[in-house]
Amino acid sequence: MKLEILHDPDPRLRVMSQPVQEVTPWIQDLLDRMLDVMYEQNGVGLAAPQVNHALRMVVMDVQDGSGPIKLINPDLSWVSPTTVRGQEGCLSVPGFAAHVTRPDVVKVRYVNEWGEAAEKELSELAAKCIQHEIDHLNGVLFVDRLSRLDLMLRRKQMSKMPRSRIAP
Repeated sequence: MKLEILHDPDPRLRVMSQPVQEVTPWIQDLLDRMLDVMYEQNGVGLAAPQVNHALRMVVMDVQDGSGPIKLINPDLSWVSPTTVRGQEGCLSVPGFAAHVTRPDVVKVRYVNEWGEAAEKELSELAAKCIQHEIDHLNGVLFVDRLSRLDLMLRRKQMSKMPRSRIAP
């Protein structure tokens, strides 16, 4: 079964995801299929809720040479007090990007695809990406973090989009 990306304002994107209790072959397969969808859509990250699975799972590949990473039950264990403002877009919010401010370095604890506990320090695009994807796990979209001006711009852009692009 092919995974389909949900688009805002689909209410399934606003659901709090449940922790994965056990890494099974089905979970491993879902992670692989999520990675395939992410690459097909030219994304750098994808969370399970975006493909209609309310599970705490994320795949990422920020194209920095480190390759893809699959994270189960990711949790930020530390965030830098310094922040950076940068452009973000989202596969679930097609055709729109805006500036978001986030910590520039984070540490993330997670379980890998083999069920082993791991921790990684991420910076730059990888730090922005994991924060964006963890937001998805909590039912938060990057548009929820925008300024009023950026939100007005989004509303204007959305009003010009064909109805088929904004609702599944």
